[in-house]
Amino acid sequence: MTKNITALIYATLGTIWFTVLVTIWAEFSEPFKNSLKAVTGHHWTTKSIFAVILFFLLYFVFLKTKESTNIKKSINFVLLNTILGGLALFIFFIWHFLR
Repeated sequence: MTKNITALIYATLGTIWFTVLVTIWAEFSEPFKNSLKAVTGHHWTTKSIFAVILFFLLYFVFLKTKESTNIKKSINFVLLNTILGGLALFIFFIWHFLR
């Protein structure tokens, strides 16, 4: 089976931002965090399982997407989003700690 790099990139981007948003949302909503805990026993474990499932779902949704002509640019975009997502979480948790 040939891999569709564009679908992998879209799946990666969706998973990155899903993880960032769910992590921040769980810190603001105790009922949401508790519902995540109820699934597997720990909210981080549940987020991880959901992220893996989402990645594969998004990959198959975008599987028929036309291949990118500039893979290097796409990979750099993923790296940028990884850094921005990590920075968003870092800043959020610093703010959360200091408030």
